Amino acid sequence: MRIAILSLGLMLVAGCSSFRAATPCLIISGGASTYQIVIPAPESGGRLQPLLQNAAEQCSALLQRGTGVRLPVVTEDQRDPQRPGIYLGQTARAQELGLLPEKFSLWEHQVLCRSGELFLFGDDRPPLAAGSGRVHYTSVHLGSVKALTVFLEKFAQTAFIAGDAEWVSILPQDSISVPEGFTFRAVPHLQYSNGRVTSMFYDLGNGLLPAPWYGCYGGHSHNVAIPPDKYFATHPEYFQLSRGKRVSHSSRPQYCFSNPAVRELIYQELLQHLDAGYEMVQLGASDGFIPCECEPCRELYGQIPVAKPGEDTFRTDPAWGEKIWIMHREMAQRLLQDRPGKRVCILSYGPTLQPPRTFTSFPANVTIELAPYREDLQPQWQKFALRDGFVTYIYNWGGYQREGMTPHFTWEKCQTQARNFLKHNIKGIYRCGFGELFGLEGATYYIWAKLLQDPEQSVEQLLTQYCQHAFRDAGPEMEKFYRLLDARVALTIPGEPKSWDDPALLDGEAPASPANYRLLALRYPPQILAELEGYLRAAEQTAPDLELCRKLLDFVRLEFDYLCLTAKAVQACNELRRNFSPAANRDLMAAVAARNTFISALKTNKDGTRFAPRHGRSIFGNSLISELYQNGSLSALLFGPLSWDAQWWQDKGMLICGREMSTSAEGEHLLPINCRNSDKQLNASGVTVKCRLAENEFQVIFTIPGPRQFDGDKETIIVQLGQSDTGSPLYWYAARLKPSGVGHSQLTLTDRDNNGQGSVYRSREMKGLKTARVTIQETGPGVLAILHIPFEHFSESPKPGQKWTFNATYSRNFPEENFDGIWNYNIQQRNWRHRWDLPGTLTIAP
Repeated sequence: MRIAILSLGLMLVAGCSSFRAATPCLIISGGASTYQIVIPAPESGGRLQPLLQNAAEQCSALLQRGTGVRLPVVTEDQRDPQRPGIYLGQTARAQELGLLPEKFSLWEHQVLCRSGELFLFGDDRPPLAAGSGRVHYTSVHLGSVKALTVFLEKFAQTAFIAGDAEWVSILPQDSISVPEGFTFRAVPHLQYSNGRVTSMFYDLGNGLLPAPWYGCYGGHSHNVAIPPDKYFATHPEYFQLSRGKRVSHSSRPQYCFSNPAVRELIYQELLQHLDAGYEMVQLGASDGFIPCECEPCRELYGQIPVAKPGEDTFRTDPAWGEKIWIMHREMAQRLLQDRPGKRVCILSYGPTLQPPRTFTSFPANVTIELAPYREDLQPQWQKFALRDGFVTYIYNWGGYQREGMTPHFTWEKCQTQARNFLKHNIKGIYRCGFGELFGLEGATYYIWAKLLQDPEQSVEQLLTQYCQHAFRDAGPEMEKFYRLLDARVALTIPGEPKSWDDPALLDGEAPASPANYRLLALRYPPQILAELEGYLRAAEQTAPDLELCRKLLDFVRLEFDYLCLTAKAVQACNELRRNFSPAANRDLMAAVAARNTFISALKTNKDGTRFAPRHGRSIFGNSLISELYQNGSLSALLFGPLSWDAQWWQDKGMLICGREMSTSAEGEHLLPINCRNSDKQLNASGVTVKCRLAENEFQVIFTIPGPRQFDGDKETIIVQLGQSDTGSPLYWYAARLKPSGVGHSQLTLTDRDNNGQGSVYRSREMKGLKTARVTIQETGPGVLAILHIPFEHFSESPKPGQKWTFNATYSRNFPEENFDGIWNYNIQQRNWRHRWDLPGTLTIAP
């Protein structure tokens, strides 16, 4: 389907200029109106009737808020023939006057003023599925409501700020008029913008159009076609071979593409969607791609991977992406014959991010979804003639980005993206993340949506327009606030995530990085937070007591307070990374405690997993409460202390790093060793460690509460010990908590000497020395696990006053509980390889 490219802004100017001399059609004037809002009669409105009724009622309420005049809403069979009308929808009156075209283009909408009456109509289509139930606006075409939003924006000083009803702004005005003879028609170039649902008026008013004609899975169709809970038990051969076994993942299963039955099931899923009435269906591999290791898959389509199974580069070998391109292209060719006129949207993501190498053309029924859109790849795509252009899956926002639950996208990026989308014929958008921060990023969402309709609009004018509508008298102060915030978001550091399909990232196992801390510290130092606070406070004092202003400012305050507390905790954590002093430890504890108190004070839903709505809207994108403690998910996670229970931490009087312990001290609690543990694991285990000197040996004593489940088979201890005063080697002892050997290793390569890849320990030759051993003593519901380390392992026996290098860890892997604890946490760790690279100090008591 070819859609004419029409500029909304240019068409409005042209339409108005043609009728400057015409007598205006006064809809409201002098506090009165003779107009009525007319929608189709029930028998002709069909299943769209309730939505048109709702839109008409909201329009009437808005006009009353702006002018004091409320227009009656009537169906066409009940209209007053003596009163002029605002006709919403494909009414009989519009048909009688010959205003309706024989066929509407996709999302076409028109605004016409004829003989003193206003006609708002467009591409209205009922839902694909038959039935009599309630219809949601995302499942239908409502070109007439889109036309209504155009009228409200251009003639009634309206802006769609955050949702329907009270979230729509209309400025006070004495009259509303439209030039007689006015004609406006638009067919949006951007055919859809799927994603998180906001509201009918917000989405349609800002051009974020739904695509009920598109059978979209949100990115991936293979796992829908072959769900593991249905097929794995009976057909394991459908699934990926890994290390000689057929395996599956609960949410991201991988498949054996060389199996013809697998390819057929994927294809049949396409047919089912198209036969349900969709015009286009999505086709994409399961997320977190991992190739099948069987020989037929290796040979499939003659695309042979260079890397071998087990090598780090095996998963990303370009041969796998080419195999998937060829397979998907074959399916598109079959569809040409099996379902003429239907279309398939093939995902370019993960292994297929790069364009195909073995062919340069697709069947005429193919659209390519770029996930993500990358300007550097567009030249390679130019050789592929695609009749219907491209669509894209964008990652502008979302709590999975490095910024997490703080602002993400600049206005400059918004404008560049809008220009590129128009230049490269992007016809549709799927938003992966949007609306998490309607307070701090509401202006950015608005600017981005408007630029998509006309990329050459002035960002400054759009900002002023948004702030005038959202905050009224406080608009100038909020403009200053948003400008400074946008300037800070523009500051960044290298290392943007390159592959969202990385299985380790999706499983939460990818290395944590201090880059997230560096990024937030760079953007939000104390002086910037103070300046932003000044602007926001001035706006709060200046804003009128209007419901919209009050609610929006409440969202800005909520999100900004979270940003401030997170930034302050990040700054404190960065200071501790530089300075292990007790004072720096206490400052971090206080900052984390303040942040935790703020989050815990927010109201939650009934099951306590998510936050309760605020003013009828979800906060932080309806994220999990656990995600907010970590500042998001995937690439956003702030490792370590920011997700810990700081109150427990403070009550124990514990330091996180730079810890010292005497051989006479009582047991001290362990902290989570993992970069990304949740606060629940901090105080769940109650494991403590202490050191004692016995006859000719160190005793490292772990007190481990029960109950015990596996007699030590699933529990591991590690101790690092070295005579730091003399510079002797650092030794590593590892054992399970059951009768078994104790591993003896020696530090042979430091992290610095190993190019930042973590310290290296190698097995130590004992040559007649006594081996370390573990003994277990039952203590009711738990055990004492004692690691015995002979003095003869070291160059000399310990002496009072000596400082030894020391650290200890305990890990368990039970079905209902995992715990990895460490005595001296490495606040400087860059990833899991560095967990043990910052031991503390053990002082030999007199």
